[in-house]
Amino acid sequence: MSPQIRLERYEQRTEWPLVAVALMFLALYSVRVLATPHGEAERVIEYALFAIYLVFVVDYVLRLSFAQPRAKSFFA
Repeated sequence: MSPQIRLERYEQRTEWPLVAVALMFLALYSVRVLATPHGEAERVIEYALFAIYLVFVVDYVLRLSFAQPRAKSFFA
């Protein structure tokens, strides 16, 4: 299977889950900024935002691994 086909299949499978993760990020970030939670709530939101950042980093790395040529995709 060619890298382009693998990338297309990956994008088809992950498009809506990534939309859901992005919406969770927006909700959590809005709460963090507008409500300014303290204590345990603040810590939970920070951990959740960090986990969401990791999801997007993993997505980027996977997309980069499928891309051909990689150097052009990295700087695009």
